[in-house]
Amino acid sequence: MAGYNVYTQTVYFLLVQAAVCMTCSDIIIRSGSSESSKRGNFSSPSYPENYPKNFQCEFKFVGDLNERVLINITDFQLSGQPTEVTTWNSMCPDDYIDIFIEIEHPDHNILELPHQGRYCGNDLSRLPHLLMSLNRTLIIWFDTDGDNQTSRGFFGTYEFISDEPYKMGQQANLGSCGWTMKSDVKMEGYIMAPYYPAVYPDNLNCYYKLEGRPGQRIKLEFIDFDIYYGGDHCPYDSLRIHDGNSSRAPQIGKYCNKINGLVIYSTNHNLYLEFETRSGRPFVSYPWGEKAVRMSGFKAKYTFSDNFVDLGFITDGTHIRGSHCDVRVQSDLESTGVIMSPNFPGPSPSNITCFYYIDGLEDNEHLEKVVLNFEATRFPETGRKRRCGKENSYISAYLEGQSSSQEPDDYICSDNIPENIISRDPRLIIKYTTHDNTLSQAIGFQAQFRFAKAYGIGGTPASIASEAPCYFSYRSSSLKNGTINSPRYPDTYPRDITCTYELIAERNEFIMIAFKSFNVSSSNERVGECSGNGLTAISVQSDNETLHVDEFCGASIPGPLLSKPTNQKLILTFKSNSVELAQTFLAGYEFIYKSDVLYGKENITKQSSGIISPPPPSPYKPEAKTVWTWYIYPSNPGAEIQLKVKDIDIQNGTQEGCKDAALRIYQLDGDGFETCGQDGNMEYVASGPISIKFISLLSAEAKRPQFNIIWTEVISGNALSNLDILYIIMAVVIVILIIVLIAICVCIKCTSKKPKTRQHSLQKSSKPSEADMPMDLEMVGSDTKTPMLPPSISTNSTFMPYDHQMNNTYSRHMAAPADYMLTDYDHASSTLSDKRSFSPLHSSIHQSMGLPKYHSDNHHLYAADGRLTNI
Repeated sequence: MAGYNVYTQTVYFLLVQAAVCMTCSDIIIRSGSSESSKRGNFSSPSYPENYPKNFQCEFKFVGDLNERVLINITDFQLSGQPTEVTTWNSMCPDDYIDIFIEIEHPDHNILELPHQGRYCGNDLSRLPHLLMSLNRTLIIWFDTDGDNQTSRGFFGTYEFISDEPYKMGQQANLGSCGWTMKSDVKMEGYIMAPYYPAVYPDNLNCYYKLEGRPGQRIKLEFIDFDIYYGGDHCPYDSLRIHDGNSSRAPQIGKYCNKINGLVIYSTNHNLYLEFETRSGRPFVSYPWGEKAVRMSGFKAKYTFSDNFVDLGFITDGTHIRGSHCDVRVQSDLESTGVIMSPNFPGPSPSNITCFYYIDGLEDNEHLEKVVLNFEATRFPETGRKRRCGKENSYISAYLEGQSSSQEPDDYICSDNIPENIISRDPRLIIKYTTHDNTLSQAIGFQAQFRFAKAYGIGGTPASIASEAPCYFSYRSSSLKNGTINSPRYPDTYPRDITCTYELIAERNEFIMIAFKSFNVSSSNERVGECSGNGLTAISVQSDNETLHVDEFCGASIPGPLLSKPTNQKLILTFKSNSVELAQTFLAGYEFIYKSDVLYGKENITKQSSGIISPPPPSPYKPEAKTVWTWYIYPSNPGAEIQLKVKDIDIQNGTQEGCKDAALRIYQLDGDGFETCGQDGNMEYVASGPISIKFISLLSAEAKRPQFNIIWTEVISGNALSNLDILYIIMAVVIVILIIVLIAICVCIKCTSKKPKTRQHSLQKSSKPSEADMPMDLEMVGSDTKTPMLPPSISTNSTFMPYDHQMNNTYSRHMAAPADYMLTDYDHASSTLSDKRSFSPLHSSIHQSMGLPKYHSDNHHLYAADGRLTNI
């Protein structure tokens, strides 16, 4: 066996003798001057045979004055198992070993020493992987009981090592756990846990103070870090690192667990570290083992230097404590600023990596994105378009807020400087990397950043975004399906915001919306009553005519939405009020061909009752979606429509919403509801025309939805039926007919009386007397006297008794030859000739002139008129 030396043989011989005698004196293993004495093996008595029972033995390892003892137990099998009791004297009731590592002098009584631990059983993983003494001495106490059953015991290795690495600096006091490292003494060195690489003990409180000169910075690079992990905040064992010269300085971090590649930089020229351990760790599982934390503590290399990055290049933002040159910029509500490379406008230092974390606001009221515009860039030419070789300096951009350990979204170097960079997350990360640069290469950049309002919506900002910032479009020509979401999903949406989603389809497509999650707060969850918080779906034609509006709110997932066949546009509008907040919504959209949808509608106008059931599936496309609408118009004006929805069996249920299928019932003025699942019987009364829409995204292979809607017109006490209205119309018509008949009768009676009066007048005045025609008046324009009007005719009558036209006509006649005769025209031109009541005057004129009384048909007609009628 390698390393099996004289000291090992001596230990084994003593153990054999002890086994024979059933007693054991102290076994002391000392470090010698030879190299072979510095390491060896040890084991329990009779190993690998079973050790004796009722046996006690002490193994004491003693090194030189400047040495420590390191042991590693590689095989362990003792009789009995540990209990759940955590006290030392009860946790191993059978055979066990005790280990003591904090021994100041080899002659100390072990009863006065603190335990490192008590171990028993046969699980090697329960033991520390390595144990080291704090000073030059380590003791193992082996105890077995009197039971007949024993096991093969234990086997391990030991090594005496120099304690020089543990003299890390100026120790505060002899035996204390605290060191100070100064750059005036040593520009670089190592610090470690006091028992590294062995398992550290409980209740340690050690400090490490690193002091440099002003202008210097300190780099702390951890080679190994392995501290018990008791939770996120390291409640048991931890290493605290402070950015200053005491524990009161700002804390860079508190660390535990197993960490690889940890590197810490000071901001100035001081660092302060605190290493603390505690007892009482939970024994859910033992911390050590091949894959577990081994509780060895830490080992780190420190370096003082004035060549690290000068942090003066940070103008807007702050240095991230512990980093070399990382910068954090936080928004002050749509603020602006500048970032630049170290030493800009001079050349950047070689072989550095700096991160710029530019964080916009993200809370219940705000959400921002980052817009970065490069003002100046200086990179060496790569000669490769959009490729940045590792041998050159470059910028990596992370637009999604992802970890910088992931693949960046873009690389930027000399050949592809963008006009700007816009983040798709409140955080934009810029990684700036340089390699071996020379002073002749002016490597670096300067960029202006600004924080702009963001909504966390994946659509394309619309052209009217300047007027309506939260306005996004989704075109079928760009993407056939995707998702839409409320602002800042999955976080709560902000107050007092309006966002619009415009979906534009091709001519042969429907627009379908299927909700995946939905929680839009509102005091009322009925359709159309969303109290300022709600999602409004507007189906719009290409000529911008709004055809239909649905409004949703509450916590139940709405049923699917589908645009109308004549529409190529569907607009969703989300509004929030100034009070209520909720977890918002997520929906999928899809542009689907019209041939993939079973679409139909029925107008019911001349019925007073009926039954509505789902349409049968398409026999040609069983996988087709179904959209069917029934419009019911009351046949009696003013009548109500009473619905009884029975036997509802539609996919899903109202508790989780109507994701795949829904029955939507609402009045044409907007009030209504939707349902799905198996709600049982429902009743609904509408005061006017209603629409019943059934929409299903389920294929025919799935369970076919079922429902029966029995509807009936109901006429209230104040409403008139069609028959009542018909009776009223008939009554009005009869009254009008009676009035018309009465008027006709009156007219007939008046007409029948008038001819008798006329005939009597003709008989009486066929030959007027001279008394009726006095000749006392003078003719106008002559000396001849004109016949007087009968006394019964007043000169104040509405009718003028004297006709100048006729007077002139008769005057011409008197001056004419004897055979001249008045013509019908002469009579017709007279104003009196239009009034037959003046025909006696006409006749008297004829007589006074010695003319025939009847000279023509008109003369005869005038003469026959006789006297005035109805004077």
